[in-house]
Amino acid sequence: MSTEIGYVVIEHNQAGGPAALPELSDIHSNRDDAEDDKAWRENLTAKAGRRDTYSIAIISRDEEDQ
Repeated sequence: MSTEIGYVVIEHNQAGGPAALPELSDIHSNRDDAEDDKAWRENLTAKAGRRDTYSIAIISRDEEDQ
């Protein structure tokens, strides 16, 4: 069993490479806030003419790691 900690937005750079946490990232306590952050980042990326994409990941801790 695991304990859910929160949600983060993950950036997938248009040039490839590993997925990463974007600048000024934060751990969100609920999915709605993470969705808002994702939409904000997608909007900024589009305005800059870039094709980076974003996804949401859940951060959790397994009981055996506690």
